Amino acid sequence: MAFTESTELPFPVEEVFAVLTDEAFNRSVSESLGGELTEFSATPQGGDGATLVSMTRTVPAAKLPEMAKRFVKGQISVQQQDQWSTASAEGARTASMTVTVPAGKVTADVTQVLEPTEKGTRITVSGSVTCGIPFAGAKIAQFAEPQVGRVVNRQAREVKAWIQSR
Repeated sequence: MAFTESTELPFPVEEVFAVLTDEAFNRSVSESLGGELTEFSATPQGGDGATLVSMTRTVPAAKLPEMAKRFVKGQISVQQQDQWSTASAEGARTASMTVTVPAGKVTADVTQVLEPTEKGTRITVSGSVTCGIPFAGAKIAQFAEPQVGRVVNRQAREVKAWIQSR
């Protein structure tokens, strides 16, 4: 099962991109979820604006779906790697993202696209989730995918608040 979600923000693509690749922003988001950003790096890839962002967050297991809480307790580690492209001629950017939760044997392979619109930026996220827990893995992945819409909308609210607070 795959997912696709999108939302819009009233800011230019480069401003949204700058926030999504900012350590202070990602630290703030992690803390707002009751977690912690434990590792972060944003490394330019060549001189064309492509960027590799790697981060590790800890998140309380209490934030997980009930079904998943049986398999993990306390804090869980979430590793994320985003390979951002250079801006296209139109100003769009694309990230190939991998999000893993080793304790839950969960992996999300995601594409996030930032596209310029007349009013700002459209963020589109698509991908799939897999879970390697025997017997329950398919159900956990099936439950997780519809949650992406909530995550995308929360991310948009966090980006908007961050930009407006500057």
